[in-house]
Amino acid sequence: MNQQFFLIIILSLLAGSRPLPAEDWPAFRGGPFRGGCLDGTSISSRPALQWRSFNEDHVSPAYASSPAIVGSRIFVGLAEQSVFSASGRLVCFELATGKQVWEAKTRYPVFSSPSVKDGQVFVGEGFHQDSECSLYSFDAASGKKLWSFTTASHLESSPHVAGGRVFFGAGDDGIYCLGAADGRKLWHQEGLHVDISPLLSGGLLYAGSGYGKFEAFALRGGSGEFAWRKAVNLPVWGAPVRLGNRVYFGLGNGNFTESAAKPAGAVLCLSATSGKQVWRRDLPDGVLTAVVAGRKALFAGCRDGRVYALAPGSGEILWSAACGAGAVVSSPLLDPAEKSLVVASAAGVLQGLSPASGRRLWDLSIGKIQGEEEDLQLYSSPSAAGGRLVLGTMSGSLLGFSFPGED
Repeated sequence: MNQQFFLIIILSLLAGSRPLPAEDWPAFRGGPFRGGCLDGTSISSRPALQWRSFNEDHVSPAYASSPAIVGSRIFVGLAEQSVFSASGRLVCFELATGKQVWEAKTRYPVFSSPSVKDGQVFVGEGFHQDSECSLYSFDAASGKKLWSFTTASHLESSPHVAGGRVFFGAGDDGIYCLGAADGRKLWHQEGLHVDISPLLSGGLLYAGSGYGKFEAFALRGGSGEFAWRKAVNLPVWGAPVRLGNRVYFGLGNGNFTESAAKPAGAVLCLSATSGKQVWRRDLPDGVLTAVVAGRKALFAGCRDGRVYALAPGSGEILWSAACGAGAVVSSPLLDPAEKSLVVASAAGVLQGLSPASGRRLWDLSIGKIQGEEEDLQLYSSPSAAGGRLVLGTMSGSLLGFSFPGED
């Protein structure tokens, strides 16, 4: 184990699960602990649309990838679909204006959410039907491809970057660890189907499997060996979040577009060090979202169209709130003062809820404000930094919102 990797383990143990203090949102669900909590940006009031970016040159574009925000720039993956082929792009925009800065083409559509670290942007490619997909590293300033690493399957997983290493799931090809600087393979754990974003914390890499053998598991970050495995009866789709010595996963059947014939879902709480179950809260439909970790409650979106607030210690349901006609399949986010929880429903409604009670504070129809069709779909999880909230739509628009007092 090199000194750099040992250092990141020590730092993660000392930091616990505190949100990243910097005003960036560099990866899926925010900072290194993936808690879905914001920096100093207040979101207690209804946001206002500041800009909309849509590139007419893109062919049937769709944003299912969630944006990363670093400094004055946004990085997000795009899927394109034509009659004869499907491809993708990583696109960079100005945060203040939505003006496109650069784009880099990928072989397959991009569902994976980018991670930005030390001037590099890491992103995977491919949907479930694709194979021989790659993880890419691009220069954040120019979009120049630095390296790529090809796997046997698809990369819906959003990469986690820590200690000079990149960790990611590769569908049927298991889970990989590469050197961030050069893409060199450091280890590979086979025999798993991993589509969710892994989380490194306390020297352990947490992830789960959604096909074949359903399980949550932890690998040793330095070697890729199993630390523990926990079999479950539902696919593990919700990316892990760690709070102290507990790690939380979303479970559920169905997918982003439809529920299963017999819908089922749950939030699962396990011991972070042993994998022993602490509690499980069953819910009416699949939990495909990451759990948002607040100080007093956990928040999980569900395919039944509701958000649930759970007690971290017991899993008791504190409240639930309906979020419009559509399912909630993108991950909510929470402001630092825990005065507002922002939720996007698949039917195109963005709203703020009171974290204490679930009371609706504000809402807006994305389709109405930009004149799009009523069946507008939202699968991209909202991201926020620097006084802006950014969200992509499945009809190819990237939207930038501001909040009262921010400009």
